[in-house]
Amino acid sequence: MLARSLTRLFVGALFAAAIVAPVLAAPNKYLCISDKAAGVRYDSKTDAWLSQIFEANHKFIMRRLNYDDWKQWGSLIHAMNYASKIKPDLEPAWGFFDFDGTYLEVTCNIYWSCQSILGSLRIDIISLRFSLTLQDNYVTQGKLERLRRENRLPNPPKNYDPSRPGDDVLMIGTCCPI
Repeated sequence: MLARSLTRLFVGALFAAAIVAPVLAAPNKYLCISDKAAGVRYDSKTDAWLSQIFEANHKFIMRRLNYDDWKQWGSLIHAMNYASKIKPDLEPAWGFFDFDGTYLEVTCNIYWSCQSILGSLRIDIISLRFSLTLQDNYVTQGKLERLRRENRLPNPPKNYDPSRPGDDVLMIGTCCPI
């Protein structure tokens, strides 16, 4: 009887270790660097959109979201309906930040299913290759201008200029644990 109880306890402990160990051993932070970048940019001189090769080597940090992140970005995350767009009942757990941490580009749930403000992020959890699109800049600036005219945008974003839309960019690259 004692042997049977000890065996069950041992098997239970092994099962718990098999579940918990990968989670505890998994990195909490990744450095992601773009290898290539291309897209379109608006040329105000010709009033046209032109294809463009952009400088690669952009650096991002992908890390678990913490209390301070939710304090700073929580209203933005909820305003953009991130949680419901990712998967119902799954709150974002990871953030994909610009390298200096001043801007949250993308949030991802625990399965690395991601949602961006202006684009998308796809990342393979095994190879750590990523594809980041930053799009809809022109459309978004038009929306910001409409909200400003309707007096529903009291504090326009920095560098706000609806006549000079941002670029739409596709970046590909890889991440590594840090």
